[in-house]
Amino acid sequence: MWVMPNMQSRPAVARVRPLRQDLPPLEEHVVDFVHELEIAASPDTVRKLLAERGDAWWTTNAVIDSQVGGSCEFRFPEAGFHASVRVVKNSGDLVEWYCVDSATPKSSGFKNLHDWIGSTIAFRLKPAAGGTHLRLEHRGLGESAEFYSTRDNVWAHYLNSLKKLAETGEGAPYQGGRPGTRI
Repeated sequence: MWVMPNMQSRPAVARVRPLRQDLPPLEEHVVDFVHELEIAASPDTVRKLLAERGDAWWTTNAVIDSQVGGSCEFRFPEAGFHASVRVVKNSGDLVEWYCVDSATPKSSGFKNLHDWIGSTIAFRLKPAAGGTHLRLEHRGLGESAEFYSTRDNVWAHYLNSLKKLAETGEGAPYQGGRPGTRI
């Protein structure tokens, strides 16, 4: 998998449910996977980094159009993973993506190698003492939600990279090569 060892973070909470096409509005969703952290930077700074600089905190192999309706592609060639998302919302308190394509390597052991397709990734931002409270909600996942909460919280690793980027100016993204490099 594409996870760095020795990741230290707060345990994530996950609930697994079948993916449905008739999902209720965002506020009524049962959240499948949640991770929260505090970042010593303003909500606007964190939002801009989330929406526009995935290459500096998630993977260097990123093509990003952060406008609502835009498409973003994040590739991890050596790990055999990629995700393509459509930007649903990019506002002061929420960056939300809808996953339109993904692939997980066979070595992951997942039955559904395209588990992220149809899922929604929401980054909720709230002002907090000294910065921002960030809440990631990854909804609509199948078996990978349980994997992230019990084995490898890959989201915690990359959100800590975002935190580092916001607080120090330098993240720790996956070194996926130049944007567009494929497996």
